[in-house]
Amino acid sequence: MPDRENEIIALVTYIHNRTGFSDPPFSLLDFCGAFPNYELQPAEFPRGFNGEILLKGNLRIIRYRQGSKPGTNRFSIGHEIGHGFLHEDKQ
Repeated sequence: MPDRENEIIALVTYIHNRTGFSDPPFSLLDFCGAFPNYELQPAEFPRGFNGEILLKGNLRIIRYRQGSKPGTNRFSIGHEIGHGFLHEDKQ
């Protein structure tokens, strides 16, 4: 488990450095500017489903529940960003 934990810490550090992040809140606009292959799109989902990541070549499209609370959307988007990076080799 320490290897996975170190991998996650390294990933977060990489994203923070690339976006210039220093203090909360983390800017999703800065993220998309630093990683132009990521795109955010609001979408309608069935109840209990808050987001997904779609792959189109090198493009990563993160769809999140339209009309959800901002905090819920931030969590869902962050969760999908994690999948986009941590499972890159499996996509």
